[in-house]
Parts: sequence; structure tokens; C-alpha cells
Amino acid sequence: MTTKVIGIKEFRNNINSLWEEACKKQIRYVVMRHSVPIWEVNPIDEDALILEKFGDEILAAEKRIDNGEYTTHEELVEMLKHKKNVENNIRKSGQKRHPKTSKSNNRQNN
Repeated sequence: MTTKVIGIKEFRNNINSLWEEACKKQIRYVVMRHSVPIWEVNPIDEDALILEKFGDEILAAEKRIDNGEYTTHEELVEMLKHKKNVENNIRKSGQKRHPKTSKSNNRQNN
């Protein structure tokens, strides 16, 4: 990545063109005010941003894997099959709402 030093007035006056150039050519700008650097402006590396955002979660997941705290593909498939079977059995049995919460029951009581 190339670094360019510019004054704050130039940065302020040309921010749009500088932004486009920075993205296209991977340029980092050091913005100066009275010969003192005040900002560093550079394009964001999308991969680095993702790692920064999810880095802690990735490390925690890796630790759980190292500790044997994970579910294999086969175990997950079996769990999903079991859940689907339970849902199907509930539908087939025609289970209805509890009488106290049933709308038709409430209408009859009124």
C-alpha cells in the first residue's frame, strides 16, 4: 500500500476524488495540520474487517471444538429427524389447545 501525505485543506476540498483513488490504488493518506499528522485514512480490507468482527466468536468456537464440545453431521441429522417425527406425531394426533385457552370454549362460557 502506498502512503501519501496531504494537508487538511486539500483533504477537505478533494475528499471524493481522494476516496476513489484510495480504493482503486490502495493508497493510505496521512492528513497533516500545521505539519502535524492528525489522521490516517486508508481503504478498509473487507477480510480484515470480518476477522475483527467475528474473531472472538471464531476463537471461542475453536476452543469448544478442542474441548470436544461439538455435534457431528450424523448426530445433527438424527436430531433433526427426531424433531420432525415429534412434530408429525403432534399434527397426526390432532392435539388441540388447552380448554382454558380455547377461543370456542371461551365463547361458550360467555
